[in-house]
Amino acid sequence: MKIAAIGNSHIGALKLGWDSISKKHKNVEITFFAAAREALRDMELKDGKLVPTNDVLARRLEQFSNGVSEIDPEQYDAFFIVGGWKIFPVDKRTSSAVQSTIASDSFENTVGGNLAKLLRSATDKPIYLGHNPLRAQTKAFVKEFKSMSLSYAQRIEAVQKIAQEHSVTVVAQPDKTRSSEFSTVEKYAKSSARLRSTQLNDAIEEKKKRNEKRIAMGKKPLKIASPKNLSHGKNEKSHMNGDYGALYMSALLSTMK
Repeated sequence: MKIAAIGNSHIGALKLGWDSISKKHKNVEITFFAAAREALRDMELKDGKLVPTNDVLARRLEQFSNGVSEIDPEQYDAFFIVGGWKIFPVDKRTSSAVQSTIASDSFENTVGGNLAKLLRSATDKPIYLGHNPLRAQTKAFVKEFKSMSLSYAQRIEAVQKIAQEHSVTVVAQPDKTRSSEFSTVEKYAKSSARLRSTQLNDAIEEKKKRNEKRIAMGKKPLKIASPKNLSHGKNEKSHMNGDYGALYMSALLSTMK
């Protein structure tokens, strides 16, 4: 199975996670396309392909996907859109009308949702959608607000009702990663890697493969730098690490079965 994973900076954690579990899924091949923040807003459909509308975005996509900037639906069996929208904490005291509006806005008026709709107009293949991670919060914060929040399952279900109108499946954040209805376990935000570090590590792995061939040919191996971990910093709450990514990618594959 060939999967195109498309997303913002949160795809970094999923790429690291996938690298750690991919050997267990040899029948699955994933190409990751990533651009930070809301850059993927500048994608359009042209000749049946998702293409960037400017050179800056094209270069960003190429850097992360080993030279590919266009997403051709014919080349993949399924699509996973990562981030570009949030599951907001919702006060359970709000009216059902307000809750419905929040759910609708989470899909209809976001980069992730719009990208899913654009892709759906080009293919009838499976499309999966994952939200930005819930923020990591302290136990004290969770304790103070946990009684006010609408359940995570209810919020996911509300967005899924909107998404299914476009035949899009929402992939929930794994239970193990959540510390409450609105937060992620703090340990999954520690040492969260930036997109740049995953690119550097890919380059290192590529050099290792080249060195195997060079050594077999009797040539001197290339110098290889140590793996990089350009983390967001110790106070990061929004981006997650590779452990989180491994759990999420496993959840995705389970959803696809």
